[in-house]
Amino acid sequence: IDPVINEILTYVKGGLWQEPVKKQISVQGLKVLLYGKCDVIKENTIYDIKRVSKYEIGKYSNSVQHVLYLYCTDIPYFKYLISDGKSVWVEDYNLTKHTENELKTIVSDFICWLGTNNLLETYKTNWKCKY
Repeated sequence: IDPVINEILTYVKGGLWQEPVKKQISVQGLKVLLYGKCDVIKENTIYDIKRVSKYEIGKYSNSVQHVLYLYCTDIPYFKYLISDGKSVWVEDYNLTKHTENELKTIVSDFICWLGTNNLLETYKTNWKCKY
């Protein structure tokens, strides 16, 4: 087995793959259903596997993905497993008392962006949740 694949497998072997997660949140008077699919959930950790051509430390620090998955599941740990095919890097994120407020800010910013671009009513009318 390829050493990089083997290293990733040491983290995720025995985990649940492509687990759907969802949770409702209220922001600015709107009820928003957040959802996604976690690559792997194993014990108390969510793993997301990323393939990149180039990696820089903290590449995913501003991503909404780990904030959303931590909030939706209440699972305490999230790890990005990042590889360029030669090496594996791990970025760790944790559920904190600030996770919900951080996510509310992200959703609020999105709602404001929709409003600023005259898309809020279109979004409310046309966005159909499949969950």
